[in-house]
Amino acid sequence: MSGTLFLVGTPIGNLGDLTDRARRTLADVDLVACEDTRRTGRLLAGLGIKTRLLSFFEGKGEKSARDSFIYFAPPGEVRAVKWRDWKLHYVWQEEPTGPVENEMRLFNLRSDPKEETDVKDFNPGVLAAVDAVVGEFWKSVERYPLIPVGAPDPYTPPGP
Repeated sequence: MSGTLFLVGTPIGNLGDLTDRARRTLADVDLVACEDTRRTGRLLAGLGIKTRLLSFFEGKGEKSARDSFIYFAPPGEVRAVKWRDWKLHYVWQEEPTGPVENEMRLFNLRSDPKEETDVKDFNPGVLAAVDAVVGEFWKSVERYPLIPVGAPDPYTPPGP
C-alpha cells in the first residue's frame, strides 16, 4: 500500500492564519495524525472538515521531543529562542509597538512566567546552549532553505 505524507502546520491562535493549501490538504486526506485530537477536532470542525483523526501523541514520554522554539521577526531575524524552561531574547521590545532595544535578556519561564526578571548574568551555560540551538537551525537552513516571503503557494524550490 503506497501513500503520501503531508505535514501541515496549523495556527495556534487565529484560524484565519491557515493557508488555503493547508485547508485543502486537511480536507482531502484520508486521515489526520495529530498530537491532540480534541484541539485538532475543534480546528477541523471550524473549517467544516470531517476527516478522521488519529492521536499521534501517547503521552508516555517524560519530556517533549520539542526542546526549543525559535521566534522570528521580519526580515527573518531571530528575535528570541525558547529552550526548555528558558527564553532568551536577543533584542528586547517592551511593547509590541514600542522601540526595539539592542539588549539581550534571559528569563526562567518556570519561576518567572511573566518575563520580569532578567537572569542572563547568572546563567552563562543557558546562553551557550541556546546559541547552539540557533547554530544548528542555521545549518539546517543551508541544507533546506527557507521559503521566501511572498513565494507562490504551492511553493516549488529552485532546482540544483
